[in-house]
This record gives sequence, C-alpha cells and structure tokens, in this order.
Amino acid sequence: MFPAIRNNRVDFYYGGGKLFSYTAAGFVTHIKYASVLTSTKNYVHEGELPSLNPIDSFANVYDRIKENCTLYSGLEAQGVSEVLRAFGKFMNGRAQSIIPLDIEICFDAADAEPFETDSSKRKMDRIDIVFYDMHAGVLRFCEAKHFSNKEIWSTESTHPRVIGQLCKYKRQIDERKNNILAEYKTYVGLLNQLLGISIPEPESIDENIPVFLLVFGFDRDQLNGRLSRLLLNDGSLRDQHCYPIGKIKDIDLNNMWKRTRRGE
Repeated sequence: MFPAIRNNRVDFYYGGGKLFSYTAAGFVTHIKYASVLTSTKNYVHEGELPSLNPIDSFANVYDRIKENCTLYSGLEAQGVSEVLRAFGKFMNGRAQSIIPLDIEICFDAADAEPFETDSSKRKMDRIDIVFYDMHAGVLRFCEAKHFSNKEIWSTESTHPRVIGQLCKYKRQIDERKNNILAEYKTYVGLLNQLLGISIPEPESIDENIPVFLLVFGFDRDQLNGRLSRLLLNDGSLRDQHCYPIGKIKDIDLNNMWKRTRRGE
C-alpha cells in the first residue's frame, strides 16, 4: 500500500490502482473495486443469488477489493506499483537512501489556456513518480513507460512523443521549482506526522536530472534489438535522461539513481 497526500484527503494506491481515498467523510473507493458480494465461494449458481447480500463494510471484504483493484490495472500501472514497493520496504526498516515519495503528480499543462476557468476543460500535465534521495535531500521526477507503449517509439533518428512530455515536464519543474520544493517540504512534514516516521525535508530538485524516463518490460533480445536501435543509441534521447530495466520487479532504486544516463 502506498499513501499519497492530497488537498483534504489521502489516496492509497495498490496493485496499480487507487484503492481508497480517505477524506473527512471516511474511506471511499470506486464501485468497480467494491462490487463484491458477501460469499465465501468463488463461484455461485444462479439460484443462490437471492441469498447473497451486498457488502456493508469495506473492512469485511478488504482482500477482495484489493484483488479487484489489480484486475483493472494496465502494464504501466502494474510496473509503477512494483516500484512503489520500495516505500513499504523503507517502512519495514530496511535501510535505503532512495524512496518513491509521490505518484501521479499533476500540474496545469504548460500549453494550456492561461485563463481557462472550467476545470473540466483544463489540461493537466501528470508526472508518474517523484523519487527522493533522503541522504542528499534531492528530489527527482520520473516518467515511466512500458516497452509496448507507442509513445517511446519512432523511426530511426527521430524523436518519439515521449520526448515532448519530458521537455514539458522540465519546463514545468524549472519554472515552478521553488514552489514545488516548498510543497514537498510540507508534504514530507505531513507524511511524518501521519505515519510516525522521520523523513528529512527535501533541500533541492536535482539540477542535473530533474526528470528522467524509466523504460521497462523488455527481454535481452529486445534490449539489444529494437530498444537499442530505435531509442537508446540513435539520438532519440539526446539531452534527455533514461534508465532502462527489463524486469521491473528487479529494480534497485539506488542503482537506478546512480546509473540513469543522458541519451547519446
């Protein structure tokens, strides 16, 4: 379970989805996760349906809700969920410097209409993950893409769509870095109070690598073939930073932090 603090609520992520939000009104979840009946069996006959009842408590079917949450998650969301497991390891006392600090960070889009007041029409830039080096006090932002995502692919020596995303995010961070840093100092303070931990306040956003691309979900042949030829070694990522890892379950955040490299 990964907690993310928002305005007047805390969101809890699990298995690639937002499992619960907690507000002043209590816990709330999407109906597709809570659509379970009170039954101890996985299969029921049609004649048994009248005897089944809807749930009257989230706690009574918590495991079923978590199971449903994973069923609706795509490949990228599942991959991000694996990365977020590092926060649980930190909470369980495993010493590590790098932790995932936040997820699905939203800014008003850099190319949005500046005076748009209708929130339903307002464009948003959404960055996948914020990583935090607790020893150095440094934040770094990340866009995560599965190997199958079309946004990381283009013809040889041309820029795929993801480059536009990374450039927008860099501008956002550069223009708002003081505000972003102040917000995350507050964020860490609230996290410490809520969870009874002692994460130090962030001191800066990484000037050398403010945002990077995390690519995952490929095998050795794909790494040596398409990934190297059309993304890593053809100039597509020039001036951008990237960290490729085949099996996202094997990710080591300390290694990721050290080995994220600028594209050639």
